[in-house]
Amino acid sequence: MNGRPRRVNAVAVALFTGMALTGCAATQASIEPMAGNALAATRSAELSIRLDLAGRTFPTTYDVQLGDMATQLANTISQLEQTSTADAAAERARTKTLAASRDAVDAIHLAQSGHDVRAEKDLHAAADKLAKLAGDQ
Repeated sequence: MNGRPRRVNAVAVALFTGMALTGCAATQASIEPMAGNALAATRSAELSIRLDLAGRTFPTTYDVQLGDMATQLANTISQLEQTSTADAAAERARTKTLAASRDAVDAIHLAQSGHDVRAEKDLHAAADKLAKLAGDQ
């Protein structure tokens, strides 16, 4: 073999390594969709609580909805925990999104234990934070 294939391979490895080092770090704009996912789950849980308080849903449906939204939030939290950030602004957004998402999960757990009114207030507060982080102002 001639030396050319090795040179191409070396260039490909260098290019891939450069992309891996710089391309995997999330920017603040990369955090916004994750905040949006958490916001959607939080608002859905909030709506479920309102329907339950108004007597407009079945208990089993309510339990499933809250469980599903807690699972969706847990998935977003896991994704955020595994995300490396590119700069301080992205890290702040990631940290704030994690905190608000965890607050929403805590509120869902409150609702699941029968504290709907308090849970609705806590979910509303978490949704407000997540809306700002998702760019939904």
